[in-house]
Amino acid sequence: MTRVKLLVKSIQTEKFPDHVMSNIFLRRNLDVFCSPHFVEHITQALIYSVGIRSSNVLLTSDGRHRSTEVMERAARVLSGNAVRRILVESRSSVSAATCLIRERRCHFALFFAGGHHGPKDFLGLKVISSSGIPMREEILRKANQLSRILESYQCCEDLCIDFGVEKSTEYWVSERPLTVEGVDSTPLYVEITSKMFDFSFLKEQLQGARKKIIIDCSNGVTCPLVTEVFVHRLGISQKRILNETPLEDFGGSPTDPNSVTCKSFLDLHNSKNCDFGAVISPDGSRCLIAGKDGLTVSGSDSLAIIADQSRCIPFFQENPLKMVISSVCTSKALDEVAKYSSLLCFRVLPGWNSFASAMLPPPNTSSLFGEECSAVGVSSYTLDFQKMTPTSLDSFMAYFRETYSLRFEKIKRGKFGDFRYLDPFGLDPSLQTKEAQRSRLPIVFNVHNYVYPYGFIRKSILRNDTHQVNSNFMYNSNNTEKL
Repeated sequence: MTRVKLLVKSIQTEKFPDHVMSNIFLRRNLDVFCSPHFVEHITQALIYSVGIRSSNVLLTSDGRHRSTEVMERAARVLSGNAVRRILVESRSSVSAATCLIRERRCHFALFFAGGHHGPKDFLGLKVISSSGIPMREEILRKANQLSRILESYQCCEDLCIDFGVEKSTEYWVSERPLTVEGVDSTPLYVEITSKMFDFSFLKEQLQGARKKIIIDCSNGVTCPLVTEVFVHRLGISQKRILNETPLEDFGGSPTDPNSVTCKSFLDLHNSKNCDFGAVISPDGSRCLIAGKDGLTVSGSDSLAIIADQSRCIPFFQENPLKMVISSVCTSKALDEVAKYSSLLCFRVLPGWNSFASAMLPPPNTSSLFGEECSAVGVSSYTLDFQKMTPTSLDSFMAYFRETYSLRFEKIKRGKFGDFRYLDPFGLDPSLQTKEAQRSRLPIVFNVHNYVYPYGFIRKSILRNDTHQVNSNFMYNSNNTEKL
């Protein structure tokens, strides 16, 4: 096979403002993240911090707007740094990507996603290690430090990737071979899932009882997975699968499905008298489950249901569940299940990185973890940002901004570093610099909530006292409203 020759160039990068580089792994406004040199800059800093050459790297995303563009830009930097093989997939869920990382023995993966944000609002980078868990904190910290002093990056500007095509293309880069391979994580993920659940039994139960089911894929990454599992393995009619075509804008589907954003789906579910329905978020990490008679189950309560019924799941029959972990924004349903099931129960900060240790449990120990919620009662908060690290700050603000539907009654003042903002939920310096004013005042604001109390156990995540969540921040809920 003839290899295409590529030239490596050293490109002078820009000096980005300190507030933009405060944490290069935080989500950014789409225009900032896709600005010239930014993706290349952070990719080069990460390569230097990882320190692995001649490696296999996976590039994928949640398939949102401009994600293929940033993946191609990252691939050009990887190819200019002696990476031997680059696996590319235009869209995937984190779960499916981790399966592919282990199967293909990738040294690490770059996963571009925007989480709960709209498809044209924000974009960020998750770095997944060779074991399928978040990259170690010390490596990310080193990459952050290098990003502040980086002056140039190495790249192959002529590299072009044909996303969506499963084929290998051979290149010759500075007397080293390079392979760019299009991959599909769906078959592997379905194969692993089939070993965790008994598809034959489920198919028999669904067809025998003539259950009515509808699944909304939200035009996201799970479209091929849902089709393969529910249609081809469980025998559900294709017409029962809604929004089954992946789209960059998710077809306008809500990125955080709940009983309010998915009201039209619930109305359809009830009008058709369905036995079971589900709305899966576009990135495949959250879902809303609906049953008969208007029953809805949030993500946090579905976590508790899995723990409660774990003995019915083949995987947990062979690997008994020993430990459950949830974040501080998850309901108390899991705590209640853990009490009567004699399970170890732990709380961590919000954020995917916080579950790194849970993803590699001790030998002979199975764990279950998650962090979804749909209701919170808050009357007032006082936050001291000076005690919070940038990572904790982003997680804590995401705790409100992304997980709950909230509105402000009154915002008195906001502060982040030496900048003052009108909206503490918009603590993105790249967006707010023009509005910023020098200030040393702490942030104080009042929040009134929209409460959506659904699920099989009543939620109550805040108590009438002060809790030390970790050494970085403390919150006070003396005026907490009862759910």
